[in-house]
Amino acid sequence: PEMRDEITSIQWLGFALTEAIVFYAFIFGLIAFFL
Repeated sequence: PEMRDEITSIQWLGFALTEAIVFYAFIFGLIAFFL
């Protein structure tokens, strides 16, 4: 169970990181487009 919880937390961390990268890339793209 401990390993499974660790893997789950790592998956959530990776998911959040990917979401943040996509979000900031989208914002940066909009700023670059309007500039």
